[in-house]
Amino acid sequence: MGKMKEIYMQMLEKQLNNYETLLSMPPEPVETDILCPNCNKGKLQFIAVNDIVCYESGCGHTFVLVDAETVKFK
Repeated sequence: MGKMKEIYMQMLEKQLNNYETLLSMPPEPVETDILCPNCNKGKLQFIAVNDIVCYESGCGHTFVLVDAETVKFK
């Protein structure tokens, strides 16, 4: 039973390491249908609720999601 427990613990550690690497990866930006309120050219990229960015050249402002289709300047 001792050897099986060691193998099981190694499997759990390996699985935990896999989850840690997945969670430490930054999320990929997702394009929204919301136009940038600053430049009115590009659509905003959603990274997190409090991290929405306009990647249009010359803009680069960050926003916070208020409602489903409403943002405010960060």
